[in-house]
Amino acid sequence: MSDEIRAQLISPEVHADRRVTFRIRAPHAQSITIEGLPTQPLQLTKQDAEIWTGTTLSLPSGLHAYYLEIDGNRLIDPSNRDVKKWLSLSSQLEVPGHPPHLHELTSVPHGSIHLHTYHSLTTSSEREVYVYTPPGYSPTTTQDLPVLYLLHGYGDDASAWTQVGRVHRIADNLLSQDKITPALIVMPDGHPLNIDLQRDFDDYADENRQLLERELLHDLIPYVEAQYLSSRGATRRWITGLSMGGGQSLHIGLSHPSVFSAVGAFSAAAPYAAQWDALLNPLKPVKPLKPGPDLPSRPLWIGCGEDDFLLKRNLRFIDQLRERQIAHEWHLTSGGHDWYVWRDYIARFLTWTSESLQPS
Repeated sequence: MSDEIRAQLISPEVHADRRVTFRIRAPHAQSITIEGLPTQPLQLTKQDAEIWTGTTLSLPSGLHAYYLEIDGNRLIDPSNRDVKKWLSLSSQLEVPGHPPHLHELTSVPHGSIHLHTYHSLTTSSEREVYVYTPPGYSPTTTQDLPVLYLLHGYGDDASAWTQVGRVHRIADNLLSQDKITPALIVMPDGHPLNIDLQRDFDDYADENRQLLERELLHDLIPYVEAQYLSSRGATRRWITGLSMGGGQSLHIGLSHPSVFSAVGAFSAAAPYAAQWDALLNPLKPVKPLKPGPDLPSRPLWIGCGEDDFLLKRNLRFIDQLRERQIAHEWHLTSGGHDWYVWRDYIARFLTWTSESLQPS
């Protein structure tokens, strides 16, 4: 056994009582704190000449992100292979629920995650997309499936909804409970335009969204339809996303009713007032939503946490929908701008879209 392997520490260690112990090898450090957990920061203590350790209070069950603060420097846990990618990296740990949360790995039939690289004529580049296929999917025997295009946030990439959102496990568990219809979930890279951190977000987001819109319609949807048994009509094609991806889904979905029949937005960078008329004027007032064949075209599902920094922006957009009598579902929930909220929302959205396919 190599010295490197012998030197490895068990960290984090999740205990049965939901406390978590951290161990960090840092012989020259002066101070180490665990930050980002849903408790107070945890100050580690030096156990010997090299090892720092500490144990949290009991944590709520769920999937939590954290990072190390070592002498003022932000780092991930070197002993933890579960990494949350964002503009800055964090580590992740899971405290099991009793009963298990929908995002947890349970003993049910499992679907598959496929990573594809396709050529985008829009960007003249090679692009990545993740696709979830439900349990039992076969390219020779499966009937055409509904398709959800699921978009990530500004700091994320195409892997976010599986690596952090665990949408594949959520779908597996909901399918095992007969709460949703089997569907493909397509998770593209929402940054056809490279992020420029020196650029104003709204300026970047608008140009990036227009590029994504063209790529989605002209490159990605045809690619998915060539690779998978997917429904070709708008009735069984949906789009949703979180934060930046929520804003993208509102603009793209509402602008293309012949492509998408249902649109969702989670903690969205919702359209500004200057964009309302162009986006909403073409939408006719409709009766309140109800499942079944009478479901109006372009139904909307919008949710935001009461502690989210984008709440006011979402509330202004909701006021416009109400003023114009545009049918929608509005969900104001507890929580902030985080994955605790978005894992809950994707489960609700999958259930909601599946209900729209059921006979009344």
